[in-house]
Amino acid sequence: MRIYKSAGFTLIELMIVVAIIGTILAFALPAYDKQMLKSRRADAKTALLALAQLQESFNMNNANQYADTLLGTGGLNCEHKGICEAAGTVATTPEGFYTLTVTDLAGKTGTGADFVSGFILTATIAAGKAQDQKWERERCASLSINSRGQKTAADSSSGTANSADCW
Repeated sequence: MRIYKSAGFTLIELMIVVAIIGTILAFALPAYDKQMLKSRRADAKTALLALAQLQESFNMNNANQYADTLLGTGGLNCEHKGICEAAGTVATTPEGFYTLTVTDLAGKTGTGADFVSGFILTATIAAGKAQDQKWERERCASLSINSRGQKTAADSSSGTANSADCW
């Protein structure tokens, strides 16, 4: 009588490997998701800084006036400069994770000072996109920069956030 030794893996060995892979994934996937959210936030930061530069250029060429619209030839025309994408009448970041808005502050009262002229550029998480996740909305729902170079962030509930964490 011959005894044949079988080659391969036992069911126990396979189950141990599956358990190890499951444990690794349980720790790795949440960290990966948070890193992806942070990297997508760079899309908004880059667009806001480029738009701030465009606003200053517009201001120099238009008698100290800032643009009150991002799209079209009467505004910053950012969609033709590769800084933003036009989704109808709404400007979005090039990757589409954030919507962009501009507020002209000419003659308005700001916190602590009056603006003779100025602007606030804001990037807000676009609904239904990969960036629109609870964790990100609770921390950095919108990023803003004004004509003085002040960077702020807001969460979706209180309207305030730690700008250093978001910027």
